[in-house]
Amino acid sequence: MKRRKWCSEQKLKIVLEGLSGQIEISKLCNKYQISQPLYYQWREQLLHFGHQAFETKNKRAVVLAQ
Repeated sequence: MKRRKWCSEQKLKIVLEGLSGQIEISKLCNKYQISQPLYYQWREQLLHFGHQAFETKNKRAVVLAQ
């Protein structure tokens, strides 16, 4: 597969789509032309570090970005 750079927003969208259960992971990976190990790597990163989105210091950054 061709190497591409994915921004964090795109990675989040893809992982959330996979977590929704509405599409098989293999089909999701084909849709976005990514490998399944890459999808699972992104998913693990989200599940491991997702709590940081709710930390106090990050709330201020989110409010400023809006």
